[in-house]
Amino acid sequence: MLDSFFAIRLILRYGTAAAVVLAVLCAVGGAFLFWPIIGWFAAPAALFAGGLTFLLCKSYVELVTIVFQMVN
Repeated sequence: MLDSFFAIRLILRYGTAAAVVLAVLCAVGGAFLFWPIIGWFAAPAALFAGGLTFLLCKSYVELVTIVFQMVN
């Protein structure tokens, strides 16, 4: 069944790595974007946003994994 659903296979295989990459990009991009506006407060805000992004993406990967295991 896994062979017929490319997106699910992709999420199960690379979901955690993609969550890490997206979180790092969010943190670095947020820090560079908000640095001229709020200064040093951009660093902890960007780290918080990156951590929250990782948690949301990782929870989505876990949810897909649980649903796939229940169906399969």
